[in-house]
Amino acid sequence: MTSPVSEVRHCGMRGTTRAATAIFCALLVGAAMLSPQQFSGQQVPNPFPSGESMLSLITQRQEDIQSQFKTYLFKDDATVYTLDKEGQLRHQRTETCYLRPSERELFALHMGDKHQPIEVRFTDILGKSRLTPLRWENRNEQRVIVYAFEPKSLPKDNGGPGSRIAGNLKGTVWVNPADGGIVRIEFQSVSALSLGFLESLKALDGFVEMHRTEQGVWLPLHQELGCARQKRRPICYGHQI
Repeated sequence: MTSPVSEVRHCGMRGTTRAATAIFCALLVGAAMLSPQQFSGQQVPNPFPSGESMLSLITQRQEDIQSQFKTYLFKDDATVYTLDKEGQLRHQRTETCYLRPSERELFALHMGDKHQPIEVRFTDILGKSRLTPLRWENRNEQRVIVYAFEPKSLPKDNGGPGSRIAGNLKGTVWVNPADGGIVRIEFQSVSALSLGFLESLKALDGFVEMHRTEQGVWLPLHQELGCARQKRRPICYGHQI
């Protein structure tokens, strides 16, 4: 009695195995037959350009625009807020100046004042940084790539103030890969930095928002940055171009 039951179960398992094998093979054949149709309508995710190629595109594009608009006159309204140690407003002033790209870099952070200005070029910041692609994103009706950036090496207290600051920033930058235009850049300092006449810069953070003109050119629209300095009250700068 036991033996036949054992054989029935055994045969049943064999039958199930054959059926499962047949179904599995049928699924494989069906997948092979359907895969070309199934994937033909799907979009392959856009690959990220390398950081080096993107930086080269950005640099070339900004040089072209700087040359193209060298005869134009731009108005720059800068509002400077001086805060106390508690972050309360102590003093505020607005400075208006007119500039030409042949005399002043358009694609840069502008600090200091008219007597001791500091320019920190975007390409210097990114050139001293390691770019890591994060994602594709839609921004201002444009398809852009979001990169994180951080210094390639530890910040050094040598060179001019602009160069020192450029090598001491980390943050995020949005880039239009179609034309190499920077759409937005957000940043903050990595460590305190000696800047000579500004004494020591304890912290720096801010952002620059760009806008696309009718000519399809990305130009700075609004810049905000705040800095905390040792032995002096913190200052916030706001530029509207």
